Amino acid sequence: MSIALESQSERIRLRMAALRLHMHKDAKRIVANTNRLLDWRDYVQQFPKAVVAAGLLIGFIAGPGRKVVPSVNLSQESIDELLKQRQQQQAALLSQRPDVASGALKLLSGLALSGVSVLVRKGVENYFRSSTGSDGTTPNGGRGKY
Repeated sequence: MSIALESQSERIRLRMAALRLHMHKDAKRIVANTNRLLDWRDYVQQFPKAVVAAGLLIGFIAGPGRKVVPSVNLSQESIDELLKQRQQQQAALLSQRPDVASGALKLLSGLALSGVSVLVRKGVENYFRSSTGSDGTTPNGGRGKY
């Protein structure tokens, strides 16, 4: 190879090494800047008044409105009327409540029905077991599944 070609390739190698070095430094700087941009504390330190103003604005827009509670003036007649209505509501609720005895009766009848179904199933299984012989034949001479 000629000396000019060798010096040109050497310059290219040196330039590539310098680019790699700068690329590594640039990548570190980009990561640091990205982390700084995403850190909310940095914004609070740099712009405290703007952050407070933005927070107040967001709170005003997103926050619930003021609840207006109507004032109530109660007289003795209105209190008596409200008490009467409350007693009528309680009486209606008590009349709608199922009786404890009827609930117990429903529970016992459900238990009895489930017990009967178990007994019927066992009886049917015993019937089919007893209808087959020890060699697997049925009493009429055929081969049964049971």
